[in-house]
Amino acid sequence: MCAASEVSIITANVQVIIDHGLGDKNKDDYLLAQHSCNALLKIVPSKLKQDDPDAPPKFKPDHALFLKLEELIVSGLTNKDNRDYMPMARSAMRVIYQLGEGPDQLMEVIIRKIVAAVNDKLPEMGEGKIEAHILQRLCFLVGEISLNQLNYLDVNVYTELKRRNYLREAKAEKEKRKAAEKKQKRQSMMRATALSTPMNATTTGAEDDDMGIVGAEADDAEAEFIQQVTEKEILTGDSMLAQFEPLLVAICSNHAKFPDKDTRCAAALALCKFMLMSSDFANKHLRLVFTMLEKEKEPTIRANLIIALGDLSVRFPNNVEPWTPKMYARLHDGSYKVRYNTLTILTHLIFNDMIKVKGQISDIAFCIVDKEDKISMRSKLFFSELAKKGNTLYNVMPDIVSRLSDPEVGVKEEDFRVVMKYIIGLIEKDKLLESLVEKLCHRFRATRTKRQWRDIAFCLSLFPYSDKGFKKLAENFGCWGDKLHEDQVYESFLAIFGGIKKGVGRGPVGGGNREAFKQLVEELEAKVEEARSKGVEDDTADRRAREAREGKKGKKDRKGRRGEHDSDSSDMEDFQPEDDNASHRRETRKSKQFTQPTEDTSPEKRLAPTPSKKPSENEDNESEDEEEEEQSPEKPRKSSRRGGAEEQSPEKPKKSSRHHHQQPEEPEKSRKGSSRRVIASDTEEQEQTPEKSRSSGRSRRQEEVVQSSEKSRKTASRSSRHNDSENERSRGDRERSSRRNR
Repeated sequence: MCAASEVSIITANVQVIIDHGLGDKNKDDYLLAQHSCNALLKIVPSKLKQDDPDAPPKFKPDHALFLKLEELIVSGLTNKDNRDYMPMARSAMRVIYQLGEGPDQLMEVIIRKIVAAVNDKLPEMGEGKIEAHILQRLCFLVGEISLNQLNYLDVNVYTELKRRNYLREAKAEKEKRKAAEKKQKRQSMMRATALSTPMNATTTGAEDDDMGIVGAEADDAEAEFIQQVTEKEILTGDSMLAQFEPLLVAICSNHAKFPDKDTRCAAALALCKFMLMSSDFANKHLRLVFTMLEKEKEPTIRANLIIALGDLSVRFPNNVEPWTPKMYARLHDGSYKVRYNTLTILTHLIFNDMIKVKGQISDIAFCIVDKEDKISMRSKLFFSELAKKGNTLYNVMPDIVSRLSDPEVGVKEEDFRVVMKYIIGLIEKDKLLESLVEKLCHRFRATRTKRQWRDIAFCLSLFPYSDKGFKKLAENFGCWGDKLHEDQVYESFLAIFGGIKKGVGRGPVGGGNREAFKQLVEELEAKVEEARSKGVEDDTADRRAREAREGKKGKKDRKGRRGEHDSDSSDMEDFQPEDDNASHRRETRKSKQFTQPTEDTSPEKRLAPTPSKKPSENEDNESEDEEEEEQSPEKPRKSSRRGGAEEQSPEKPKKSSRHHHQQPEEPEKSRKGSSRRVIASDTEEQEQTPEKSRSSGRSRRQEEVVQSSEKSRKTASRSSRHNDSENERSRGDRERSSRRNR
């Protein structure tokens, strides 16, 4: 504190500070060493001057100060328990680079001793294993060396080159001035001519211009020299820092092998400091850094990386510019620290013209509704300052509305309204508001969802309308007139009319021609009501038509699925193998039907009622019965006296069962039809012909069933003749056996 006002206090007591602040008595007190280094840095002037004839103070490389600092840095690397090592090492390296002659050589010696000490400890730690705190401190040291080396070249060396160049030019100018004075004295003793004065004046002006050009060229040459050194010499070839590049890249890209988060954080920062040195090196590793920024699990590492990327954007803006959206994406990070650092860095870059203001600024607008008050207040401050910076906020306003209202972005409708209320309130110029009304009306044509209609209409309802602004709204009625069937859109425009009628606007609404403006408002309101009623009708009709199409399509799909199910089930029934009992029961029923005509020959059975004598039912009931018989499982019927005889001798019907096995499709309808064909008279056959004509009008499936039944009838008729002959033969055998028994 005393040195801040009087630097001579430090310059007169440098040796005292070295002995007591950096001495052996306080060898492990790194905090004292840090404060001692900060006191010594007061010797360095706050701003180096180019026209200062005296060079800044420097110490020789073999000075006791540097020997003590070297011992502290090397010995403290393995001191795990002391947490003040890294702040002390940072201050010590600053002292070396600011007060030492040839600091790069001094630091190279220190790093070589550190690496040798680590290699000596490898047998104790195990082959290929280094303690995490040693690796962390080593990465920190090389990163600080790179940063101090860059600062030393860009500030100290460049300023010293310009100072020396200034001294040379001042010396040359002084010599020229002396020569001019001598020449003037000689000319004053001679008789001057009339043309001598203008010639001398012209020559002097030309010489001054040449001196200015020479000075600018010299500055460019010095800057180019520094750039050449940083780009081609520091991080390439066999230089000391180039040897640590593979180590830093390996730690940053391999989280499984280096699980310690402090080590990864130190390596990531060291890599970013290396990237500040050279644009080629930065381009080589930008992808790795942004991958860590996106996928790193530790929020501390992400927060540090976003700060380092801000420095990179200042150093190499063209290189980082394509990656800017990745930086804006961190505004949605889950960590409060990352979001706050990102907002701070982007604010600094935008206001210093390091980043162009584009559509991504909507991410900053979203921070207005952040749950953290500190972030919300900083975002509001950003937009209030941006509104003062010309027309920048006006230029990005349509993009902010479009991006925040996009459903893919996922901003809630309530949050959108809070953001737009604040931002639109910052625009005060009437001309800008009028242009925004027109731009937002045109945005209706590019919208895809009703949510976007509602958001744009809400923004239009926030504007304080003047005469010209309302005319712009009326002129663009075609852009938003077809959206009025949406309730919230309609309510937003009603709010606009209500505000205009109450006189809320920029200046006197209506101006001098108040009646004409009132008529314009009434006409537009009538058009809105008409478009609203028509839009509601059209929307209702479209919705009903859409529902009808969807319902019809769904019914057709269900019917198709049911038909497929029925066909599959019928196919399974048709091709299902039947057991012997089912075949025997079917043959038994057929034998009953086919033996009934033979009963007419016997006089005692001729009086019994037969199924053929029953009156036939109507054709519809008949078809329904047939379908029921097809779908119902076959049940054995009660046998007649003749049928009972046949059941007692089942060997003969088995012959016909083999015949029926060749025809797997034999529904009950076909069997019933065959019996009627044998038993029924010609009148009944004539009654069956309308049934055939009526079945032709049925579905394709029913026609196939009818065709299959016709085939089964023919087969059944042939089998009935065969059964009749068999029955006659069996009856004759029984009669002969009965005679013999008598």
